[in-house]
Amino acid sequence: MANYLLEHEETERLYFRKLQPKDFDDWLPFYHDPRSTQYWEGLSSDPTEACQVQFDRIFERYEQDLGGMNALINKETGALIGICGLLV
Repeated sequence: MANYLLEHEETERLYFRKLQPKDFDDWLPFYHDPRSTQYWEGLSSDPTEACQVQFDRIFERYEQDLGGMNALINKETGALIGICGLLV
């Protein structure tokens, strides 16, 4: 089966890796801004619950080799600055 993750790939400014449970608190603020998810249907209005649902789905996709989201890490700061990926 093809690997749809960009794990260990990098650009000039970014490093790609799998999302990890420890990234939860760094990604949670994304859900506190309603503009981030205004076009997503069926999402909980509770930021913590919405983030947990996303993380659960991400890790399920990893386990089933269905692609998934990559953590985008700023090389200069080491900070998680986003996620992106290909879902199969």
